[in-house]
Amino acid sequence: MISAQIAADELLRDLNLQNIKFKDKQRIAKNILDHFRQVIIVEFLHNLTERELVRFKEVLDADNAVEKVSAVAAQMPGLADQIERRVNQEISIIKAVMKLKPKN
Repeated sequence: MISAQIAADELLRDLNLQNIKFKDKQRIAKNILDHFRQVIIVEFLHNLTERELVRFKEVLDADNAVEKVSAVAAQMPGLADQIERRVNQEISIIKAVMKLKPKN
């Protein structure tokens, strides 16, 4: 699986932003990654069935909650495909917005 930082770097390159200042690049990449994390969480929560929601609530307070939540997500049919589709939509939107010319 591709790392989040590599994906952010590729997106910045696709948006023709690879030559901006390092500090600006870091800020933009962080914002993009935070947005994608939100998209993934919303997609996950949106797809929970009643049964999965009960399991999800049970594992939130566990010491290894991240692993247990990952296990719940892994058992959700089609979730990975839905998340991938949603993230690709977001990437397309970001690219389209970047092509817009600012109004003077």
